[in-house]
Amino acid sequence: MLFAPGYAVEDSAEREPGNATVDQDLLVEAVAIAQASDVALVFVGSTHETEGADRDNIDLPAAHRRLIEEVARVNPRTS
Repeated sequence: MLFAPGYAVEDSAEREPGNATVDQDLLVEAVAIAQASDVALVFVGSTHETEGADRDNIDLPAAHRRLIEEVARVNPRTS
């Protein structure tokens, strides 16, 4: 079993906590592992949840969507 994070999670004053950013090197690594694998599992979602705070929307961050798209493009057995 191999693992690659695929994106970086930022947590700074300039960004919303838990906002994922596209890191090209991490994305390339994840895609290469997915391409060489029999099956690719992609885990994405909010990294910052708390009781008593509402989200503005349910959209995944762009880095998460891009990771899903790129991994699925190179490995048809992506879940």
